[in-house]
Amino acid sequence: MAGGYACGRVTAEVFAASARAVANIKPDWEADCDQRRLVLSARVRLPGPDGDEDVPVDVAWDETYGVPVLYMNLSWDADWVAERVCADAGQCEHPWRHRLSYSLHPCRTAHLIHIMLSTMAAEHDGSVVDLLATRPHLYLQSFMSIVRASLRPHAKRLLTLFDIRPDR
Repeated sequence: MAGGYACGRVTAEVFAASARAVANIKPDWEADCDQRRLVLSARVRLPGPDGDEDVPVDVAWDETYGVPVLYMNLSWDADWVAERVCADAGQCEHPWRHRLSYSLHPCRTAHLIHIMLSTMAAEHDGSVVDLLATRPHLYLQSFMSIVRASLRPHAKRLLTLFDIRPDR
């Protein structure tokens, strides 16, 4: 991987740099980039079927796919989540919290990120590697744009959480 990036996939080092940059831009997020895990975490209060709930949200680096994966620890019924939060979310075990979470499957993430970053790099007359070297937050900003497109309009607080646009 030249510069830690290849067709939407990144190394752990590039993900960690992007996570730290996002945490510096948006204080709602906290980067935890130690040797055991690479994650960007936040908590958001969401209106649930039985009232508001404080929901942990993680964006973790998936070593297999080489991309970020969204995990939301929601205790709500899958139909309610699909209708009010995210139709594309499926249930899986969180990689280190070891509890059932909702996530977006990473299979097409690399392709979508690559399209977004290639477009941005072309606008700046450079390569994606050069772009990420000077503005590492753009990698996770691209991922968060994908997440925002998957969220329902009812999930306004999540939409705000995933809005990271310090520059273009």
